[in-house]
Amino acid sequence: MKLKTLNDLLDLAIKVEQGSQSFYKNALSHATDDKTKQFLKELYEEEVQHERALVSLKESELYIGETLIPEGMDFGLEGSHSLGSDALPKEITYQAIAEAALKREAYAIKLFEGLSKLELPKEFHDLFTNLLAEE
Repeated sequence: MKLKTLNDLLDLAIKVEQGSQSFYKNALSHATDDKTKQFLKELYEEEVQHERALVSLKESELYIGETLIPEGMDFGLEGSHSLGSDALPKEITYQAIAEAALKREAYAIKLFEGLSKLELPKEFHDLFTNLLAEE
């Protein structure tokens, strides 16, 4: 996926959040202990909120989605929108989910770091900076 416009980046960010939601929801259906279930619920809800914020931004008419990304901006995400394997850990333990979550969040962090560096209106910069902090 070649990232050329702000819409391309937002589409990718939304896919990253949706992929994480699916992963956490699937893991939740296999978790057996309450601590892990609660952790997965929290992770899932966080990703839902992130997706809502990104979709809201994309659907707003406050920016031009076809705004070109400056050449040379590297988000480190080419080909990574699938976030690697969606396979669940062999054991759905709190530790295993925490490790899987860290790997998944690394992709979102790279994306939000890149988005926060773009020259955009303050509202958008603040949104991406906040999403980065939450990851």
